Amino acid sequence: MKYHFPNLYLYKITTSFSLFLFYLLFSSISFSFVYLILSFLGENSEKQKAKIATYPIRKRPIPFCCGYINPAHKHFLWNLKCGALQYVVVRPLATFFAVIMEYYHHFCPESLSPKYGRVYFLAVNFISVTIAMYTLILLYIIVKEDIRDRHPVLKFLSIKFVIFFR
Repeated sequence: MKYHFPNLYLYKITTSFSLFLFYLLFSSISFSFVYLILSFLGENSEKQKAKIATYPIRKRPIPFCCGYINPAHKHFLWNLKCGALQYVVVRPLATFFAVIMEYYHHFCPESLSPKYGRVYFLAVNFISVTIAMYTLILLYIIVKEDIRDRHPVLKFLSIKFVIFFR
């Protein structure tokens, strides 16, 4: 491989690294929001599980409104944490694979053709973001009455505002 424009490769590496750090920060803030809400419920995981188990069974929010949520289920809290944490893992991995696909000229940021990897990158990212946000909304819907005086939504939106408009 000939390096006709070494500054182009250096630019791609530094841009990819800064995007990686940005997405890592963004995803860890979303995961930290889960722990912020849970810390409002109790000091440790046993108190949090006991508090969440007292909530009644509810209908799921849209688009899965035909099912029910059982907060007393023994894996409910674990599933919520995994739903938020998966974005912290999936997004940096997807970015890493996008850099590799770009190196081998299989990414093509201008095309949405299934021949290139960008379509699959966007699909994986969309599904991961949707799952993470759904679990955040699910947790908030369940505990919103107990943590209303702490204004967690305003804290979450202010952090997102700072990240997006820095």
